Amino acid sequence: MNGIEITQDPKKQAVCNFKIFRYMDFYKFISLLEFSALWFSRLGSLQDKYEGALPDRAYELMKLKDIKDACSAGKGELKQLYTNMTERNISDGRDILVVNCWNIYDEEDLGMWQNYTSSNLGIAIRSTVGRLRRSIPLNPTFTTINTVKYVDFSSYKMNEIEANQANSRAYLKQEKYNYEKELRVCSLNIVSNCCLNSDGTRISKEQEKGIGQFDEKRKGIFIATKLSILIRKVILHPESPDWLLNLIKKTLKKIKLEVPVLKSKLIMK
Repeated sequence: MNGIEITQDPKKQAVCNFKIFRYMDFYKFISLLEFSALWFSRLGSLQDKYEGALPDRAYELMKLKDIKDACSAGKGELKQLYTNMTERNISDGRDILVVNCWNIYDEEDLGMWQNYTSSNLGIAIRSTVGRLRRSIPLNPTFTTINTVKYVDFSSYKMNEIEANQANSRAYLKQEKYNYEKELRVCSLNIVSNCCLNSDGTRISKEQEKGIGQFDEKRKGIFIATKLSILIRKVILHPESPDWLLNLIKKTLKKIKLEVPVLKSKLIMK
């Protein structure tokens, strides 16, 4: 765990001033500006196989319940359904949830530059938990913001209620990633009028009505975001070229986004 407690009251979240950073490559930053939207990745599309997974102990307990229920169900399709209930629960959770990830640091971090940008054209945006909550037009009933728990999946204890909830599992990651101090926004993989297609176009009325509303195969969705609320500061890679600073300033000026733009003063090792 990162030791920081984030209130789950949406109204209190909206005024939370904890600083957060999001590191990205240049093309992702341009996408953010062009679409005025944050990219939310489907949980199952992320590289870490433990995303949305159950800790071992919780899995064992749930499988025992599956076996008991399957025996009570007798034979046929119902028995098979109960036998695979836990696996289906995990799989469905990885398909139905999308996440957007940040790092909750007071200041920028050298390790984040090294791990989350692939060149000296990398960019970080600084915001706060409150600004993040206020900038995305998502119903807080279905959209949560919380810090990630870093656990040992072989020994971590999770109660039955939490274990059965995909949203709870979405905030667990392996201990080896605890340096990230991740803050995560978790929502549903269901398009609405605040979402955009992968090419930046608005969602059609047909999609809103149900055709293509949910797609378990897509990698994620864009969600429209009020950048003037979200972005507090833009920071360029410590080794970024001078021309990039001027380019970003001019680009932000064109879209009338008035925020400080500066080059990181950190020294890359």
